[in-house]
Amino acid sequence: MKRFSMIREFHLADWFTLGNAVCGTGALFPMMSYIGSANVMHVYFACALVFAALVFDVLDGRIARWRQKASLLGKELDSLADV
Repeated sequence: MKRFSMIREFHLADWFTLGNAVCGTGALFPMMSYIGSANVMHVYFACALVFAALVFDVLDGRIARWRQKASLLGKELDSLADV
């Protein structure tokens, strides 16, 4: 078995899955800032990040089906990002 074989099989759809994960996780930080500052703009920013995560989630599935390529790492990342 090759070393780092999961990373070598990284496809375009996996980048969109990472975008989904970053936006979903990133939405937590403005919400925590809202708790400390009570500035409603933090809530709006968090909602925008959740919407961006939805867009990335839809696009990663469509790109994977369009290109007919899926990697083992991408499948694991998608499950993690959906959580």
